[in-house]
Formats: sequence, structure tokens, C-alpha cells
Amino acid sequence: MVGFSMDEAFVQAPEHRSKLAVTEATGIPLIDLSPLTSGDAAAVAALAAEVGAASREWGFFLVVGHGVPPETVARATAAQRAFFALPAERKAALRRREAAPLGYYESEHTRNVRDWKEVFDLVAHEPSPPPPAGAVADGEVVVYKNKWPEDLPGFREALEEYMQSLEELAFKLLELLARSLNLSPDRLHGFFKPPTTSFRLNHYPPCPRPELALGVGQHTDYGALTIMYQDDVGGLDVRRRSDGEWVRVKCVPDSFIVNLGDTMQVWSNDSPHKPHYHSNLIAMGSLSMDEAFVQDPEHRSKLTVTEATGIPVIDLTPLTAGGDAAAVDALAAEVGAASREWGFFLVVGHGVPVDTVARATAAQRAFFALPAERKAALRRSEAAPVGYYESEHTKNIRDWKEVFDLVAHEPPPGAVPGGGVVYKNKLPEDLPGFREALEEYMAAMEELAFKVLELIACSLNLRPDRLHGFFKHHTTFFRLNYFPPCPRPELALGVGRHKDPGALTIVYQDDVGGLDVQRRSDGEWVRVKCVPDSFVINVGDTIQVWSNDRYESAEHRVSVNSAKERFSMPYFFNPSLNAVVEPLGELVGEDDPPRYSAYCWEDFLSTKLGSNYKKLDVENLQIEHFRKSLEA
Repeated sequence: MVGFSMDEAFVQAPEHRSKLAVTEATGIPLIDLSPLTSGDAAAVAALAAEVGAASREWGFFLVVGHGVPPETVARATAAQRAFFALPAERKAALRRREAAPLGYYESEHTRNVRDWKEVFDLVAHEPSPPPPAGAVADGEVVVYKNKWPEDLPGFREALEEYMQSLEELAFKLLELLARSLNLSPDRLHGFFKPPTTSFRLNHYPPCPRPELALGVGQHTDYGALTIMYQDDVGGLDVRRRSDGEWVRVKCVPDSFIVNLGDTMQVWSNDSPHKPHYHSNLIAMGSLSMDEAFVQDPEHRSKLTVTEATGIPVIDLTPLTAGGDAAAVDALAAEVGAASREWGFFLVVGHGVPVDTVARATAAQRAFFALPAERKAALRRSEAAPVGYYESEHTKNIRDWKEVFDLVAHEPPPGAVPGGGVVYKNKLPEDLPGFREALEEYMAAMEELAFKVLELIACSLNLRPDRLHGFFKHHTTFFRLNYFPPCPRPELALGVGRHKDPGALTIVYQDDVGGLDVQRRSDGEWVRVKCVPDSFVINVGDTIQVWSNDRYESAEHRVSVNSAKERFSMPYFFNPSLNAVVEPLGELVGEDDPPRYSAYCWEDFLSTKLGSNYKKLDVENLQIEHFRKSLEA
């Protein structure tokens, strides 16, 4: 999420502000260009007349049957979303300036008011050197050279392919406009040798005060034609000539919006009229606030949460520093103390490569930037509980989040008993490198999980590999979390209060913050600080049972905010399906009898997962249901 905050630079004058509810336009022409491929002169003449009428009456129309392949559009939009999903510093490295006016920018103004958007600009054809005489800003030669991100495979190719298709469409439209003015079809071609066409990627992040700001302020375009593809969210408004009212341009699948610019108005001597338009802002995504999200008053988050002090930050580098036994013992003692006192700690010096994390987070952001229908195609279900989901519940209250779940190891066919549940990863086919990035990350997490598991075993005076047998065919799953901005963060939670049922959870979080843990000393919710290059590790219910309450899983939650989206990646390290969970024999005795009855991990897990899909009439299953009464 781009780091915008609402200030006076964005505020439109009252007469230019958008209404929060804008009427959808009726009557904007929708023109089918497919007759251009028929070779029928009469059909082309009729099409030119239709374009002419639309240009006179609206200066604005939509086209379908345009010949631009859907695959070309899909690759370009995927590249666009992947770029804007990059961290702020990676985009800033491609920032444009007056002397090099191509690339990324987040502070553009229209009519002296800042737009609520970020952009990435390209030229369709880089001019050959030298630059034209007088192309100087502050004594510098202006350089029109495209900047390309080096770490987005296929980005350049996707956009160059798209620009080529748009150029072909532009010349088709130019010829129809010439015909509509009773000129030869190629009459305007000479003005475009070579063209100075520019191409822009726009991103409009959610805005906390959409009644005050605009994505793009009121304006007309100064060129010949603008051809625009928009997603299905909506927000493009045009001023209706009949009454001066701003109306919303409907999102029509597989269409382009075409509007006439100042140049065409001048060439035509005012025969077609350019439109006034602006880009409005809307609320985020597919989530709208309703009662399903509302937490009971006692469980709601304060808008300001105290940052926790004292949560241990443990450096694991002794594990790789020559295997010094004393250093590893000291490390195990440190992990044990953190598990007893907090059930929660952070690790650094963990050995997970920075590049591995970067590739995974880029893949995560690219996925959640996909259109809703592309994510929905990978939606999970109770019978196939792996994939995308946007309606998860915690303790019977819906969470304000979207998730994408994977299993670390797909079980072989027939390995999962009980009703045909299928644990097979669903992966988007149109995100290059997505699968590879996440599989690399999961492998790194598995290595880290076993390291921490051995430290926990040592801290309980067990041999390091004592717990390995429970993980021979572990049921670990990995989640991508996306928490969009929430209009009522004082009512909802990204994830409601809960404890994790498995052994360990290893979480990578971005720098936005929102993970809260309940402090044992006073029951207060405190915010877990975002420490660069760290992972948050929390002890789950399974470790609590194995340790016979020596270690206790920590209750935690995720708070949301109204301004910034947040991302996290939890890795849930879970036992094998056939594991029987009960206090370990070495840790019980006459003076410390078992505090829990044994339960089968498979049964426990399936019941927990079932509660994610709907609000239940009973309390969710917890390990407390297996706690024994130890009264004399």
C-alpha cells in the first residue's frame, strides 16, 4: 500500500468534490468495431457515422469488438498490479523527475490539487537522440527514456505488447474519425510520424476521505485520443452535457473507453467536443461493513494500542556459529523462558535469505492485486480447504481480511481419510514465478521450524529430536493474509482473538503493524513491534499440551486501520494427521499428572477448520475441552 495520508494538499474545493453516490451514466455509446474486419464498405461507413455521432454528442464512447486479444490485456494488468504491489522503496527507485519525466510518481497534481493516486509512465516510442532543441528543464536535457523494473519478469514484454495493440486500435479509430468528418481515412496519419504517445499505469489506493479528494481532478485531455482500460471497480466520471451533472461510466467487460482530446477538437474546428471528466474514489475491494464483522464491545480493538515492551527478540545465529554446545544450550534456555513468560517471541539471525522473503512478499502482493473474479476462481471450500477465501470467521465473527492458503506438502491420493477432503494446492496460472517463490519460502520456513522445535525440546530437558516423530507427514499449511483498510476499525478485527491449535506459528509481517498479543501480567492487549528481518513465533496449543502447561499458547489478534492495507504470512507448523496429542510421558509424574486427555490431531484439526466457513451455534473447539479435573 502506498504511504498516502490525508492532508490539505488533496482537498478539492467544495464545488469540485465528488458525491459519494454518483449516478451511473445512461446513453454513453457502446460501439462494436468488428465491422472493420468484414471489408464491407457500407458497414465501415455506418460505423464511421456512429463514431462521429458519439464524438459530437458525448466526446466519449466505449468500444468492443476492437481486436485487442484478452490475453494481451490480462498480461498487462497483471504486470500493472505486480508493479504497484512492490515495496515503496522499489517503486521510488524508478521515480520520474522534470529532466527524466518517465517512471513512477506519487505526487501528481491536477488544477493545483494533489491527486489521490500513484502512476507509472512510459512512452510508446523512445525518441532517437539527440533530444529536440529547447527540451531543457533547469539547464538539463530532458530524457524520454523508459525506466523498467529489473526484478519483475515479463513486465516489459507485457506492456510493450499491450502498447503495440493500442497503437493499432488508435489508428483504426483515427481513420473512422477522419471518415466521419468526410476526410480521407489516412488524412490525419501525417501528424503521427513519429507519435509522442505516452502510456500510463494508474493505481488509486483506498482513500479515508473520498468525499474530499479525487483520484484525478476535473480535466480534459490535450492530445488526440485517449484509449483507456479500466477494472471492474468503477470510478471514472464524465460531465453530462445536457445538465452538467457528473455521471459514472459503466464498467463493460472487454471494452475500452475512448475520449477525444483537445487536439481533435481543434482539428475538427469544434465539430466533436472533448469531454470533461474526473476519476472518483471508492471504498476498498469486495468487503463492505455489515454486522457479520462487528465484534462484541469487550473484544473490540482500541484505535490506539500500546506497543509491547519486553517481548523477547532472540538471535539464532549461535545455531550456525560452529555448533558451540554451550551457546546452543543458552539459546534453548532463552527460548524456554520466552515460551513460559510470553508464549510469543521474535527471532533474528534465523538464516532465511532476504531474497527468499522478498520474492514471497512480491508474489503475495501480486496475488491480492488480481481482480476479484480471478481470485474467486481459486476459492476454497470445506471439501477442498486450500486456496482463496474472503469470508473466514474467528470465534463466530467474520474477519476483515482475505486469505490464500497452501499446504506445505500435498498428501498423496487416499492418504486423507474421512469424507473425501482434498488438500491440493490451487495456484494462479497467470502469475509468473508465484509457485516457485512460495515453495522456496515454505522450504525455508520448514528448516526454521525444525530448528525452533529442537530448541523447545532442549528447553524441556528432552533430546533435540524428541518431537520429530510427530511431524513425519506433517499437515503444515501456509497462509497469505491481506487486511484491506477498514472503514470502521473500532468495530471489526482482521483476525479475532484466538490461540493457534498447532505446534508453532512463524509469521512474517510487513511494517504497517497490527498484530496484538494479550499481556499475561495485566490482560492488556499490546502491539507487537515490527522488527526488520525478523519472524514472530508463537507457541500453539499442541506445544502447551505436550509440555503439560509448562508453556502456554498466547492469545492474539489482528487489528485493522482505515488508511493502510497490511500483509502478513503465517506458517502453521502442524503435526501429522495420525498424531495423538497428549502430555509427554517424560513431563508427567505423580506430582505433576497429565492435565489433558489425549485427542487425535486429525479430528481436532477438521473441527477447527470447519468453523472457518460459517457462524456456528456452539463455541469453537478448544484444548480446554480436553482439560482434566485435577481436584483431589
